Amino acid sequence: MGCGVVETKFKSTQIDSLSVISDGKNSVLNVNDCPYELAKESIEVILEKYKN
Repeated sequence: MGCGVVETKFKSTQIDSLSVISDGKNSVLNVNDCPYELAKESIEVILEKYKN
Protein backbone atom coordinates (compact mmCIF):
# COMPACT_ATOMS: atom_id res chain seq x y z
CA MET A 1 0.00 0.00 0.00
CA GLY A 2 1.08 3.56 -0.46
CA CYS A 3 2.39 5.23 2.66
CA GLY A 4 0.79 8.62 2.05
CA VAL A 5 -2.76 9.55 3.06
CA VAL A 6 -3.50 10.40 -0.59
CA GLU A 7 -3.78 6.60 -0.98
CA THR A 8 -7.24 6.57 0.61
CA LYS A 9 -8.57 9.09 -1.86
CA PHE A 10 -6.99 7.91 -5.11
CA LYS A 11 -6.41 4.20 -4.23
CA SER A 12 -2.95 4.31 -5.78
CA THR A 13 0.18 6.36 -5.42
CA GLN A 14 3.49 6.43 -7.15
CA ILE A 15 5.42 7.58 -4.10
CA ASP A 16 6.75 5.13 -1.55
CA SER A 17 5.15 1.96 -0.29
CA LEU A 18 4.95 -0.13 2.83
CA SER A 19 3.58 -3.59 3.49
CA VAL A 20 1.88 -5.56 6.23
CA ILE A 21 2.45 -9.30 6.34
CA SER A 22 0.15 -11.15 8.71
CA ASP A 23 -0.71 -14.77 9.41
CA GLY A 24 -3.69 -13.75 11.55
CA LYS A 25 -1.67 -14.21 14.74
CA ASN A 26 1.52 -12.23 14.14
CA SER A 27 2.16 -9.25 11.87
CA VAL A 28 5.21 -7.57 10.39
CA LEU A 29 5.17 -4.00 9.12
CA ASN A 30 7.82 -3.24 6.51
CA VAL A 31 8.06 0.51 6.06
CA ASN A 32 10.73 0.03 3.38
CA ASP A 33 11.74 3.54 2.30
CA CYS A 34 8.70 5.48 3.56
CA PRO A 35 9.69 8.67 5.33
CA TYR A 36 8.04 8.72 8.77
CA GLU A 37 6.44 12.13 8.24
CA LEU A 38 4.70 10.83 5.10
CA ALA A 39 3.70 7.46 6.61
CA LYS A 40 2.79 8.33 10.22
CA GLU A 41 -0.98 8.50 9.66
CA SER A 42 -0.98 5.23 7.72
CA ILE A 43 1.15 3.59 10.42
CA GLU A 44 -1.36 4.66 13.09
CA VAL A 45 -4.21 3.02 11.12
CA ILE A 46 -2.16 -0.16 10.58
CA LEU A 47 -1.22 -0.40 14.28
CA GLU A 48 -4.90 -0.11 15.21
CA LYS A 49 -5.89 -2.89 12.78
CA TYR A 50 -2.95 -5.24 13.40
CA LYS A 51 -2.48 -5.34 17.17
CA ASN A 52 0.16 -8.12 17.18
